[in-house]
Amino acid sequence: MAAPDNKLLVAALAGAAVGCLATLALSRKQESQQPRNTSSQQDAVTHCNSGWTTPNIEKAGVADHVELIATLPYTVQPNAEDDSDLLLTSCCLYHAPSITAMVHDILKSREVAGLPGVFFADIVDIVLNKGASRVYASGGFVRDAFCGVVSDDMDFLLRSKGGSLVPFLESVALSRNWPVYRKSDEKTGQARWDFIAIGDKDAKAKWSAHPCGSGCEGDFCCNSMLFDIKCGALIDPTGYGIQDSVNFILRHNRSSFEEWAAEDRLAGMKLVRYFNFCGRGYAPSSIEFRKQVVTEALRVLPTDEGKVTLDVFFKRKVFRDTADKSIAKELTFRAAVVDEITKSRVMSSVEACAWYLKVVAPLYGKHIAKFPGLDATLMAKMTQHAAALGLKETFDKPW
Repeated sequence: MAAPDNKLLVAALAGAAVGCLATLALSRKQESQQPRNTSSQQDAVTHCNSGWTTPNIEKAGVADHVELIATLPYTVQPNAEDDSDLLLTSCCLYHAPSITAMVHDILKSREVAGLPGVFFADIVDIVLNKGASRVYASGGFVRDAFCGVVSDDMDFLLRSKGGSLVPFLESVALSRNWPVYRKSDEKTGQARWDFIAIGDKDAKAKWSAHPCGSGCEGDFCCNSMLFDIKCGALIDPTGYGIQDSVNFILRHNRSSFEEWAAEDRLAGMKLVRYFNFCGRGYAPSSIEFRKQVVTEALRVLPTDEGKVTLDVFFKRKVFRDTADKSIAKELTFRAAVVDEITKSRVMSSVEACAWYLKVVAPLYGKHIAKFPGLDATLMAKMTQHAAALGLKETFDKPW
């Protein structure tokens, strides 16, 4: 693919990127507060202004021919782009032909689960043909692309000047007799308007999307990147997305930890996902971030709201598929939680294990009941893990 005219590309991207900043980059809740001008903040400003350049990316052995096209400053005050003390981050725009080719190939070749003959591209075209609309490949799919992995789970974000696209897509699906699904709110049981799935709702290859601004734009910098399917732009709203994806780093994407933790549809879900990512080999961006996550988790997860969150997480991510896979996922998550609490030095490994058995494990009951024989196997592995950590006291089955 020939390199595009940079001026034309920047012009085409400006509207899309500015729109993303409104919902994906740092919120403006702190407009009246002057940020502290620390050396670490200044380092972040320097990094964001420069972007992650092509030589760095190619040296890491990931996507090639990634060209930094533009950076759009994001500040706590409007029209203050030239004052570095007010700069929180920069939205970086990239031209990435290899990712463009990969995304287009998948859209044209990946069939929607449960809809023979209907491909991902068909539904994307429905949105784009509506006019004044954008479709972004988002989240883990874009992150994994920089790690040499083509994810089998491709999620989308939707943006339209004409309002939410979820009712529109639901009407189109129903008119064509396509299976369509909206998740239910965990507290009210009402169908949510911030998510839609077309096809087999239980399959990974379903077509699913969230509207921009629904709080589903990514919990960490590595998960916040977008690929604009219409104009071919790779958008990194925080300036750290590529770097953190390649290095398996977890970094929050808000102006403060408190703001990041508070903006959670389910209380503590970001904290639970942090532990889950750590179990997959990711590491926090700093020791301070680890301690903040652990301290907040110890406060939130024992509450009634925290238990609802854990229950949802276990249902969707841990106790599913087969008994063997469920055992493996449970052990990975439990070990990650205990390990991160121990590394934070908030508790010893024995105390962390005892806390998990008291607060988290009791929620397993209804999930493991789906798998005959899992109860005894899981209890044996949990006892073995506790003994290895030095927990001398015997304990009854937590659930």
